[in-house]
Amino acid sequence: ELMQYFPMQIQERFPGEIKNHFLAQEIVANGLVNGFVNRMGMVFAFRLMDETGCSIVSVFNVYKQVCNIFVINELRQEIESQCLHLDANVLDELQQDIRKVIERSMRWFLSREQAEMEVQRYTDGVAELQSTLPSFLSEQASQSVDEQVDAFIQQGVPSGLALNVVTLDVMYLCLDVIWLNKQTKSSLKECAQVFFALMLEFDLLWLREKIRALPEKTVWESLARRTAREEFNAVCCSLSLAVLQQQGTTIPGNVSVWVAASGVAVTRYRKLLAMVHADNEIELEKITVLLKELRAICIGR
Repeated sequence: ELMQYFPMQIQERFPGEIKNHFLAQEIVANGLVNGFVNRMGMVFAFRLMDETGCSIVSVFNVYKQVCNIFVINELRQEIESQCLHLDANVLDELQQDIRKVIERSMRWFLSREQAEMEVQRYTDGVAELQSTLPSFLSEQASQSVDEQVDAFIQQGVPSGLALNVVTLDVMYLCLDVIWLNKQTKSSLKECAQVFFALMLEFDLLWLREKIRALPEKTVWESLARRTAREEFNAVCCSLSLAVLQQQGTTIPGNVSVWVAASGVAVTRYRKLLAMVHADNEIELEKITVLLKELRAICIGR
């Protein structure tokens, strides 16, 4: 942050002087705050502190780490390089998609990995999983990604940039996959295959979208939605851990055997899910019940 404040020629000629600049701390603080507020707004940091009980230091540390893990600065530079070629609304949509993933990821780390954030593990894991998406994404999820990418391409966004922005949401889900890899002896690929197979098996991507659509006009609505999202993440990890602990020869076989053995609990969940699907509206109460039933499947096993 300190080096980037100065022009490149100054950086190259006077690195030692920059490091020992008597206003170094003030320059860094000013750069961090300005960059954060410009990208994330003035309120978000205070909201995070209220929601998680973390310090302002933790907010800024996690923000910088998340940007590194998802290579956000490079993405932003690529978007800005297209500012003369793309409609302002398209540019804004790309930036908003990035911001949403940063917000969710910061909340994820502040609630689960704040004390011991292994940045390199997550950086390497995200890069590896992004390069092998077809090996674990379901046909339905892949089709959704393709449709979103095509929509951006039709608006003039370069295909590579469109793909990188659209898959950020999948990469956010992969934070749980990397966490699972830490807890088990299974490979990163196996954890991803189980995690996304269960997403398909229990229609969890649909449930996730409904949680994201919950209102957050008041403080309590915002906290309730965040609680539901955290419970959803925890349930997905618990289901995946249960499957990964099974002894079997293939990932699909393990998932099928585990689901079949869960019997009554799975049947009850699917019945309630069908009832919720049939409703025109979905409220927090219904989501809470579905999450409780998913948790019961884990406990029942």
